[in-house]
Amino acid sequence: MPINLYGWEQSTGFLEEGQDIHDLYGLPEDRNSTRDYPEGRIEFGLMPPEGLVNLTMVLRVYGKYRSLDRLFVTEEPLTTFLNRL
Repeated sequence: MPINLYGWEQSTGFLEEGQDIHDLYGLPEDRNSTRDYPEGRIEFGLMPPEGLVNLTMVLRVYGKYRSLDRLFVTEEPLTTFLNRL
């Protein structure tokens, strides 16, 4: 089952009807994406089998560049997201 995380702008009402996220920010770095993890909308859906394969590849790449122990550190955005599930 895939888990989608949508931006905080939509779930908090900051994004008005008919607006797109691109209407709010000039550059991607103008947006505070760290707010997505504690405030964004989480949605569960269906996942094709190849989604499971991709998840293992993502975790493998993550583990190559970062310690997997970071997944269990409470200050990490991913941990914040997982705890909301």
